[in-house]
This record gives sequence, C-alpha cells and structure tokens, in this order.
Amino acid sequence: PKVEPLVWKTLARARLELRQFKRGLEAAEHYVQMEQQPYRKAEGMRDMALLLIGENRSAEARKLCEDAIALGIDGPIKFSVFIALGDAYYADGNYAEAAKYYGRTANVVSDKELKPIALYKIVSALKLSGKEGEAVQYEENLRAEFPGWVPPANVLWMMNASNKKQ
Repeated sequence: PKVEPLVWKTLARARLELRQFKRGLEAAEHYVQMEQQPYRKAEGMRDMALLLIGENRSAEARKLCEDAIALGIDGPIKFSVFIALGDAYYADGNYAEAAKYYGRTANVVSDKELKPIALYKIVSALKLSGKEGEAVQYEENLRAEFPGWVPPANVLWMMNASNKKQ
C-alpha cells in the first residue's frame, strides 16, 4: 500500500523529537522525495537537515538548507530554515556564522514561536564567538518581548550537545 507523504513527515518529526536521527532520516528522505509543493518540501528539507545535524553531518545539513531556500520560499518556513542553517554552523563550532543566520530570523520575524528561539540561539552563538556585548542586547530583547519564556527541551538539548562536541 502507498504511504501518504504526511505519514512520512509525521514519522520524521516524531523520530527527531525522540532523537532517533538515523531512523528519522529514512522517513524524511521519503517525504522530501514525494513532496512537490515548495513550502512543504522546504519544511521537510529543514526537518531532514535537523536530523542530519543529529547524525553529525552538518555539512550535508547546510547544503540541504541552502537547497530549501533556493526553492523560493518565504515567511515562517524560510526563517525556520535559516535557524536550521544556523544550527548546522553552531554544531561545527562556527558560532559567528551561526549568529548571522539566527539574526536573519531574530531581527526580522515577529512570529511568536520562531522569534524567541532565534533570540535565544543568537545569544548563545554570540557569547561563544566572543561578542558578549551584542549578546546582552539580544538577551534583553528576549526578556522584554517574551518574559518568562523558557527554551523547549529540544532546543536546550541541541545547544548543549553541540557545545559538548567542541
């Protein structure tokens, strides 16, 4: 029986949350191959990139994010791909480059889900790249715009896992 793309997408996301990266990649690959609509395909490519980062394959993740952006997407999906691209650089310890991509979201988007994540990640990347003063400004923005915001467990895990690899 033919499996619908949405099933593969859901399975890939579930495995990402469970940190079953290799198994999640199988599902994400099926989804990306089947999906033709650019925004949905880019969303699947973003998820696949995050799974690749989990597998310590950040160079492939960066390429996939660049390919997703090349689909001509815009809006929240594009900004979430920028965050994933930042994550790929962060995982490699290239914090300055990661900060640039987090900044593309943090400085532009007003999305209540994406913006605090981008602000949190840019603070971490700037601190690790030695730009403490800049980091403090973003940290103040995060507290002012999203008082009491706490990063989701998957965000904390990714940042900590990347820091331990260095």
